[in-house]
Amino acid sequence: MEKALDAVRRRVSVASASKAFRIPRITLLYKSKGKYPANVWMGPETILTLQIEELLVKWLLRIAEINAKSNQMQSDLTEGKIRNWFQEINDYLAANHLQDIEKDPRRIYNADETAFFLAPKGTKCLIRKVKNEFLEYLKATLGNEKLSNFKNEEEADEWTGETKDTNLFMLWKNIRNELKILKEQTNLEVSELQAKNGSLPDSSINSNVDIDETRLKIETTSENNSQRKKKEKDELQKENRQRVGEEKKKEAERLKAEKRRDRKMKRKRDSSSDSSNSIILESESGGRGF
Repeated sequence: MEKALDAVRRRVSVASASKAFRIPRITLLYKSKGKYPANVWMGPETILTLQIEELLVKWLLRIAEINAKSNQMQSDLTEGKIRNWFQEINDYLAANHLQDIEKDPRRIYNADETAFFLAPKGTKCLIRKVKNEFLEYLKATLGNEKLSNFKNEEEADEWTGETKDTNLFMLWKNIRNELKILKEQTNLEVSELQAKNGSLPDSSINSNVDIDETRLKIETTSENNSQRKKKEKDELQKENRQRVGEEKKKEAERLKAEKRRDRKMKRKRDSSSDSSNSIILESESGGRGF
């Protein structure tokens, strides 16, 4: 918006600036004339200012980058890399004028082996969408073999690992709950398909069914479902056309019946008027004869 307004101030036409910066012409015209403020957002005012939000986003991304470097495989951790990591931290603090935080006693947290967790239920992980540090962390801490064995225990009702490993327990619990929700959704879709066309066996709604196998069954029946929906749509259109034709036919018959009734009533009126006229003429002629 600022670039578009600068272009208008440099004597660029509103239409050209609107087309170049993809901004509605009326909006750009009103903002250039000062009718509306240049920087305005829809909805209620935010609690944080734009500058604070930018600093918060920058801090979150920086934290994600630091975690990505510390989540590498143990074989990559050498003395030189460890020393360089601390040097990078010091350089970052110096570049951002944050050396005083190391001297602040309020920033000393409990990090010994007693492991008193301030948030036992776990917190959300804020990283970029393109990142995948979570799986890298699992591979680095559990290993590929342990990770695969860990994924196979999602159906377990009780925790069988180390009770003191709270982080791993919460991770296991979250994955187990997510898998249960996924299976419930998949079974619901399968039961709906079975209720519609009955093409899937009864075992497809079993709670122990394999998710990949169930998805394959759903994909194989998608084409049949599309054909069935198309057939139902064609039949519905055919029924609508037949119903409209029947209604038109009934309307035409009703109009014809009304016309016949009108003609019949007209003939009756004409015949009654003729008979009355003949009676009057006879009475008049009889009177003159008398």
